[in-house]
Amino acid sequence: MSPTTGPTTGGTVVTITGSNLTGATAVKFGTIAGTNLTVVSSTQVKATSPAGSAGAVTVSVTTPGGTTTASNATQFSYTTPTSCGTSYTDIQHISGSIASNMTWAPDCAGTYVLDGQVTVNAGASLTVTAGTVVKSYQGSLTVNGTLTATGTSTSPVVFTSLRDEPTPTAPPPPPPPATGTGSTSTPTARPPSTTPLSPTPAPASTAPTWTSWSCATALSDRAPATASRPTWTAPASTPAPQRSR
Repeated sequence: MSPTTGPTTGGTVVTITGSNLTGATAVKFGTIAGTNLTVVSSTQVKATSPAGSAGAVTVSVTTPGGTTTASNATQFSYTTPTSCGTSYTDIQHISGSIASNMTWAPDCAGTYVLDGQVTVNAGASLTVTAGTVVKSYQGSLTVNGTLTATGTSTSPVVFTSLRDEPTPTAPPPPPPPATGTGSTSTPTARPPSTTPLSPTPAPASTAPTWTSWSCATALSDRAPATASRPTWTAPASTPAPQRSR
């Protein structure tokens, strides 16, 4: 069966395909008979759905040989009509000519996409209600008839391009994993040392030279004001040996 859905207001032309359908006398949608029954062939009939309540119903066909049973019947779903008289769809693709009056509304489609040249013919009108979003994909809209677009400050009518879709950005990389099992602490400033620096003189047998500095505490970048400059006294010279005659 095709289609399998239609508005609760009825009026959907349904084609049913099967076998031994010659002489069909009725097509029912639930308990209500459809209208405009047409026997196309022994394998196909058409009927128009009556008005009904939202939800699924069983479609049955009655022929001289009997009525289809629930086991081989088809389900038809009634949907609440939108302001456009059709079921809601996330994306409605539009192309070609609009020859009769048409309405675009947010309760009919999340986005109307113009797939090519769309023309509102002379004598036809296109009404675009508040909150409707229309996006062009290599298309354009030409109006030879009437275009009425009525938006509000909080629910505007938007005509834009499909290219305005936001480009996803990669999330920032995660921080590197921690290594080791030690703990961390916040460094604290160390006060400057008040202990004078003490030079360590070289052995007496060598020429005077500085070999190292020793300090009881850590060195600072400059000597404290109370520290005195270290001094060093050269060792007494040893007289050269006298040669005997």
